[in-house]
Amino acid sequence: MMTGDAAAVATAAGGPGMAAHAPGDFHTPHWVYIAVFAALAVLTVLELSVNSTVSGKSLQVAALVSLMMAKALLVVLYYMHVRYESRVLRLAIFMPFFAAVFFTAVVMI
Repeated sequence: MMTGDAAAVATAAGGPGMAAHAPGDFHTPHWVYIAVFAALAVLTVLELSVNSTVSGKSLQVAALVSLMMAKALLVVLYYMHVRYESRVLRLAIFMPFFAAVFFTAVVMI
């Protein structure tokens, strides 16, 4: 059973075990989400047009992987709120991303 102060902190944080955030944390204007959605839609249209505009399977694969990684980056940064996390956490999340890009480039050469 929680006492008065502990219960107030847990309630303010969203329940027991939840971390408290200051008011205004993760407050992103709606237009940012709309702009990211529009960018994702444009990237999807570009992905669909790669087959008819890019010749050569290697170039098609490279273009599709590049567009896919750009879309994944937008989703992770904005919809998963990684953009607002600490620098160390962002580095831990993006190191596999950079490793995949590096090793893909090495294999393609």
